[in-house]
Amino acid sequence: MKKLFFANLLIIITTTLTWPDINDGFLTGLSIALKCSVIYLICAVFIFPKGISGIYKAMIFLHVPEKLRILILLTLRGIFILKERFEAALISLKLRAPKQKNFAKLKSFTHITGSILLQAADRSERMERAIKCRGGFQGFNSIRNEKNENVIESSKSLLQISR
Repeated sequence: MKKLFFANLLIIITTTLTWPDINDGFLTGLSIALKCSVIYLICAVFIFPKGISGIYKAMIFLHVPEKLRILILLTLRGIFILKERFEAALISLKLRAPKQKNFAKLKSFTHITGSILLQAADRSERMERAIKCRGGFQGFNSIRNEKNENVIESSKSLLQISR
């Protein structure tokens, strides 16, 4: 909630300072901040707990174009992978050199960050080659749709009946 508060405060201050009339700028910034907060809270309660599939279904409901949905999902996946790798690298740094201080710690931190970013660049190039190899974004669907799930459920029930 602190991050949300500071983000809203930043929106209000920026809008107030950049608007020609300070009062109108403050009111506009306040309305933007409130709208952003409501949207974030609705997403945090209803969409984010359902994971990536919930986000995907919400984007389908909002009629987001397929290519944009795919790019958003790939970006989210990349962010989560970067976060996991970075956390693992920081844990290994703390275990290897617990008494490391100041400049040495900063130097190790920069080496870890650089290596993780290089790995991410290599991974994104491999993903790009794989997508091109499969024919691009045409027909690309990363999450099963409801029709496929219904077919799978009906086939499971048929298998149970036949046993």
